[in-house]
Amino acid sequence: MTAETVPVGKDPAATEETSGAGPRGAPPGVRRWLLARMRPFRPYIALHLLGSLVWQSLNAAIPLTVGLAFDAVLEHGGTAPDRAAFHAVVAGLLALVIVRAVGGIVATYCLEAFASGLERDARARVFASLLRKSQGWFNRRRIGDLSARATGDAESLNLMMVSPGYDMAVDLALNVLMPVVFIAFIDPRLLLSPVLFVLLFALALVEHGRRLEPVSDLARERFGDMTAQATESIAGVEVVESTGSADHERARFAELATACRDASLRQIRTQALSLPPLLLTLATAGALVHSVILLRGGSLTIGELVAVLGLMSALRAPTQLASFSMGLIHLGLAGAQRIKEVADAPDDEDERGGTHTARITGDVAMEHVTFGYEPGRPVLCDVSFRVPAGSTVAVVGATGSGSPPCCTC
Repeated sequence: MTAETVPVGKDPAATEETSGAGPRGAPPGVRRWLLARMRPFRPYIALHLLGSLVWQSLNAAIPLTVGLAFDAVLEHGGTAPDRAAFHAVVAGLLALVIVRAVGGIVATYCLEAFASGLERDARARVFASLLRKSQGWFNRRRIGDLSARATGDAESLNLMMVSPGYDMAVDLALNVLMPVVFIAFIDPRLLLSPVLFVLLFALALVEHGRRLEPVSDLARERFGDMTAQATESIAGVEVVESTGSADHERARFAELATACRDASLRQIRTQALSLPPLLLTLATAGALVHSVILLRGGSLTIGELVAVLGLMSALRAPTQLASFSMGLIHLGLAGAQRIKEVADAPDDEDERGGTHTARITGDVAMEHVTFGYEPGRPVLCDVSFRVPAGSTVAVVGATGSGSPPCCTC
């Protein structure tokens, strides 16, 4: 009898669990699960949004204030500049910077509290779920993969999805919105270029996210496979050395590390193919030409022209960070999906479905059993034994020696 081989990192039971989860790559259920995990942190989220709104509003007001300073100096032609108005503008600018700093501190503190709390909650839920699982559930899964889900994937919610991923997404939205609002205050006729840029920017982000999602999922999965292999090899190092399989483990890890590197490079290349920087350059040029036309017609002052160009320059940061932010968020969603798979797995799989209660009779025997996780690399090779009825036998072995597959078969 020869057991059917399954690829490393794949698991028939896990396939059953996730078959109804819809398409891979952060299905709607993952987003609902994350929103439920975020609910206890609503005060921190609200304060972070408020602090970010204050920061970005005052940040957009700074170019407008600088434009007022230009007008205070230049509007008098050959006469002496209005120093009182200039000093008032400088004092107002200093006040804006101080209030902006306070808003930034509040936003940063609340963001870190939210991110750390979400990671802590995810870890606690994963470990609590693992403690409820049966021994048979663990026998059908790779311990290294479970360890990667409970540690690295939980950390991805903090470092990748929330801080800085979520923070960048909020700054991105406000960084795009606030300059457009302040340009409207200067002259609504100047909204043509920035509004057109915002529309094309949104379309470009949607298309970029569609291309980035599958490669982010693949990168996270390959990283989990590599981490699982390293964890299992280190935990069973005595067996690896005693059986002379160190070269095999080394080659297997190099193979997984290469796959992880290739997936990461593919994600980086996808992130690099982003259109927003080019769109911003064209929008800035359009805004400059439009502003000069209004300036020559007497509808715009030099200070307002400086303010418009400063506000268009403020759009550069969100366009440059948009691709990076989306990459972090998609990696965090991929990690959340892997955590959710463990948390949602039935706790008592061994006792569900097809159970039968009766008095045990007869012997337990294995005859010429061969089993392996990879084709051509058996863990059990031609194993035969018989356990008489009524006797108790313990199959004992270190990690990697093949005792779990022996009991499973």
